[in-house]
Amino acid sequence: MTPSRAGWPTAVVLAALSLTATGCTRKVIAAAPPPVPLAVPSVPPRIVGPVVVPEERPQPVAEAPATPTQRPAPRPSRRPPDPAAETAVEDAQRARAEGAEPVAAPATPAPLLRTRETANDVEAAKKVQEVLRRAEQNLAKVNYRGLSANGRKDADTARRFITQAGEALEKRQLVFAMSMADKAEALSTSLVNR
Repeated sequence: MTPSRAGWPTAVVLAALSLTATGCTRKVIAAAPPPVPLAVPSVPPRIVGPVVVPEERPQPVAEAPATPTQRPAPRPSRRPPDPAAETAVEDAQRARAEGAEPVAAPATPAPLLRTRETANDVEAAKKVQEVLRRAEQNLAKVNYRGLSANGRKDADTARRFITQAGEALEKRQLVFAMSMADKAEALSTSLVNR
């Protein structure tokens, strides 16, 4: 054998030994110094003074005589006062003055709150019905079977809004009916444009 071929296996063996020897060595990390404990101050002494309880109790105050409270004058109303309501108020005041129990006045329904859009019931109901009609026409144009799962869900939601708007319209809840009708129209328009 030639000297160059004989030295080759020896070089491989030496390289393998050096690699394994360096792989087994451990790196020694210098340990961090232990933490220094904090200096805790001593607890201050608790000085509790004597509690003084007054022996005499406050005298009860005599009750003030019952005086009728005066109410401010009522604001003038825009519409003429109801004569039936005035007699009921006068009867109740007379009953209080005489010391008798006042007779309960018949309950009157609370006035309906109105917005500008719902001030005129007939016109507001027509607007809601017009919006509902447009939403139903839009839904009629939509191919329900050709819709995706989300599209079908939107179509069902629009139908539910139309139903809720119709129920609210029957109950004269015009603001809610208009809100539901607007939502139904928006959903149905988006379905037509898909």
